[in-house]
Amino acid sequence: MVQLTNTSTILIVSKNSSFIETIRELLSKEQDLTLLDKELNSDNLNRVVAETNPNVILLDFTSLYQPYFLAHRITSDFPRCELVAILAKPQSKYSERMFQLGARAVIQYPDQSNKLPEVIRNLFNPIEKTESVSTQAPFLNDPPTNQRTFTVFSPKGGAGCTTAAINLAISLHKLLKEDVLIIDGKHMFGHVKLYLNMLTGNSITDLMAHANMLDQQLIEQ
Repeated sequence: MVQLTNTSTILIVSKNSSFIETIRELLSKEQDLTLLDKELNSDNLNRVVAETNPNVILLDFTSLYQPYFLAHRITSDFPRCELVAILAKPQSKYSERMFQLGARAVIQYPDQSNKLPEVIRNLFNPIEKTESVSTQAPFLNDPPTNQRTFTVFSPKGGAGCTTAAINLAISLHKLLKEDVLIIDGKHMFGHVKLYLNMLTGNSITDLMAHANMLDQQLIEQ
């Protein structure tokens, strides 16, 4: 993760001049956030990003041709830049795919535009992430009843913890006919996603930082 300096620099990938102006006006009020005055497109993207080395890249999903391809290019070629995807409300169903491609946050435009500065700051501040999750998660209503937690653990690698945990989760799901959440505690070297044949670019800790912006459909997926 890029370390946040006194001023965080931001680039916009968009073909919508009105959108760019709106974001520029919004960020102009923030002393610690600077929007770089560069025009970006698929042709000059790599060159401009390499020259400016921004902390954050905003990807305007609505106005771009092949936004998935561009998102993949950014996260692959410039892993030190944080990618934030901007989607119109009807496009929120594409949020999951953007997270899989490595986006660190998704903002609905224009409904959530005013949250953009806070979202950018939270990308770099683990303390703010924890606070925002504890106070703003709207989908955490009454605690579920009859919840059970099982931990599969071994101090030695290669003992079969992942195999046991996955089979336990699947068995519980079939037996109880209820949803089962399986969490891989090995943040760096976990293999749950490999065993389940799942493609993901983020961990649960990345999603929790933006819990107040995730809808129920995305959570279930």
